[in-house]
Amino acid sequence: MEQLGIGARVQHPHYGRGVVVETASEFYTIWFKTPNTAKSIAKEYTELQVLENAGETGNSGNLSLADIEQALDNVLTQGCMSFNWCRWQQNGMKEHWC
Repeated sequence: MEQLGIGARVQHPHYGRGVVVETASEFYTIWFKTPNTAKSIAKEYTELQVLENAGETGNSGNLSLADIEQALDNVLTQGCMSFNWCRWQQNGMKEHWC
């Protein structure tokens, strides 16, 4: 099987479609939508079908699941603050809450 990078889209016979969120020396961590969870899948697993390979394939510079969760938290926090800032300006309030 070809080396997969972060963001690669795959099809697992049991878990369905998934996205690689982390790579290690012997395993991929893949987020599957159907069971709504991440699973460690051996790189030698031959039943994993590659739908689209994307991202880096080496170990350096890869993001972990924790990195992705932190980035998502930052985006949601900034979005909340922007939303409330817009409400603050529209309503002429002196303070806003997130």
